[in-house]
Amino acid sequence: TIDRGVYAVLYSFFDAGGSLDRGLMRTQVDICLEAGAKGVVILGLASEVMKLDGEEQRNTMVWAAEDIGGRVPLMVTIGAAPTAEQIERVAMARDVAADWVILQPPNDATLSESEVSSCLAQVAQSSDIGVAIQYAPGYIESALTVDTLSRLTRVNEMVKLIKAETCAADTENLVGRLEGVSLLVGKGGMELPDHLRGGAAGVVPAPECLDYLVAT
Repeated sequence: TIDRGVYAVLYSFFDAGGSLDRGLMRTQVDICLEAGAKGVVILGLASEVMKLDGEEQRNTMVWAAEDIGGRVPLMVTIGAAPTAEQIERVAMARDVAADWVILQPPNDATLSESEVSSCLAQVAQSSDIGVAIQYAPGYIESALTVDTLSRLTRVNEMVKLIKAETCAADTENLVGRLEGVSLLVGKGGMELPDHLRGGAAGVVPAPECLDYLVAT
């Protein structure tokens, strides 16, 4: 389970030479925690995860873990990639003491839903930390249906969280269909009150609106 509230998804900041900026990444974490974030999500779509190479992704994980220092949960998005690569990234997240991994379905429209489900199940089974699945039908071509999400959560005991990119009108349906699984909603933190009324555990905005949403 996770605490109810507002979670921050971090941006990737770069210096003038095109490298990740260590100082700005640390400052970003400090600002989020001071604003009252219940947890920190890294390597999401807003963090340009698909544009970062393996070393940059590892640095982002290591830095975030160092800067958070165990004060709130760290959630690491595992970008859409071949199954073997996702399993390697899950191990990497575990090694830096992340609390959760958020698995993105392979972004491949040629895969059947059963194939996508099988890939995610293999990665989930490799994890000994909490597993979430990203449900983003408007952003990832091989998005899963709610029926398949429900099956995945029933047969994989580590899958206890869904991170959804959906409108508030869908929240109550998702929560009802995914019994025993917590729901965090992205979408920039929009419709916060309606998501919470629908049963979501919280929302995942970017840092610039975090303090306002926490106060709300």
